[in-house]
Amino acid sequence: MPVVNISANPTSICVGASSQLSASGGTSYTWQPGNLTGTPLVSPTANTTYTVTVTNANGCNNTATQTIQVNGLPIINATANPSSICLGGSSQLNASGGINYTWQPGNLIGAPVVSPGSTSIYTVTATNANGCSNTTTLSLTVNPLPSITSTPNPATICGGGSSILNASGAVSYIWQPGNLIGNPSVSPTVNTVYTVTGTDLNGCSNTTSVQVTVASTPVVIAQANPSEICVGGGSVLQGIGALSYFWVPGNIFGSPMLFPTTNTTYTVTGTAANGCTATSVVTVNVVPPPTIVQNPSNQVSFNGNTVQFSVQSSYPNVSYQWQRNYGLGFQNLTNFNQFSGVTTATLTVSNLTQANNGNLFRCQVSLPGCLVMSAEASLKVDYALGVNQTNSNAAVSIYPNPANTTLHIHAEQEALGSQLQLRDLSGRVCYTQTLDKENTNISVDTWARGLYMLYVISDKGNWVYRIVLSD
Repeated sequence: MPVVNISANPTSICVGASSQLSASGGTSYTWQPGNLTGTPLVSPTANTTYTVTVTNANGCNNTATQTIQVNGLPIINATANPSSICLGGSSQLNASGGINYTWQPGNLIGAPVVSPGSTSIYTVTATNANGCSNTTTLSLTVNPLPSITSTPNPATICGGGSSILNASGAVSYIWQPGNLIGNPSVSPTVNTVYTVTGTDLNGCSNTTSVQVTVASTPVVIAQANPSEICVGGGSVLQGIGALSYFWVPGNIFGSPMLFPTTNTTYTVTGTAANGCTATSVVTVNVVPPPTIVQNPSNQVSFNGNTVQFSVQSSYPNVSYQWQRNYGLGFQNLTNFNQFSGVTTATLTVSNLTQANNGNLFRCQVSLPGCLVMSAEASLKVDYALGVNQTNSNAAVSIYPNPANTTLHIHAEQEALGSQLQLRDLSGRVCYTQTLDKENTNISVDTWARGLYMLYVISDKGNWVYRIVLSD
């Protein structure tokens, strides 16, 4: 009977692995189970005892056994935490069921943290205490970051203004500084960079930045020249510090001259070249015009050749300018001539002759924003003919004088077309008509008795007569 030696290499395998069976001591060998011959390679799925029958050259048989232990593969549970990440994010790979783990790609071991640039499949190989290994895979999703667009509206503001921050490309937005959400309105006082973080439906976020520029605000000053005027006077409004100006009340641009009748506060809005605005106010005070006391204050007759006029103003520090009219058209300012250099409260007129008959004198009194003329009926010099006086140069004859019922006027050719005015001593015009014929009768029987002045006004000359109405 042969002496049998039997072996298995290895005697312990993992499920799916193989072991080489071998025996010696004979010339032929048969293995069971499986009716295998020779030195077979076996891959049992469970612990298995193999029996070999050995036959020698004499035909004698003997048997022996060999057990192969089959170890189970590890059961692997592989996870990624989180299983979905945003580009640039990371996830930790975890596995269980073994005692050590190797991950591919990357030949990573243990529980590695990975940051793939796109969606990736990872394979883990786990080995248990028996040295048996198994593999499994998992997929790690990588979501792209949202593309964020941001704009300020407007990008440039003036001090005190505001801008709306707008963003698109995501579903929610947070702005810094300020931790603002959505599309906020901001009012920075200096140039400010705002950074927005936009988050999409996958929870992925991206950032972008915009700048809101704060333009300088002009320093506007409102002026009124003069700031105090009389009723009827004007003041020029002027703005300083900007490019253009708009005034209220009045809705007027530029540097207007205005004529308020009461104290008025004006607000100017100045706009700089950068479009920024600022306001300023100025008040124009309206005061009563100065009261002028004139001396003499009525009509003046003279026999000599010098007359002195004077005025007194209710305001101090006023300016005076005397004027003279060579005719009787008092209302026509262009007929007046200024006395050069006569800028005091007193005017002395010398060398008066009959040729000055009908001359008018007045004083212009002014202070900033205020100009007042002496009254129309005041400060007049008349070279008058007395009662029953005759004037060889007179173009008009008047009779009777004194008169009680009717005044007869005879006009020479040169006086035809003249304007006839009969005035009382207060300067009030009591009667007027045009001398369009040689003889004119004026009924005076109902007039108050007393002294009147008869003016004959023409472009050829002026004549003044004293008329007495008596009982």
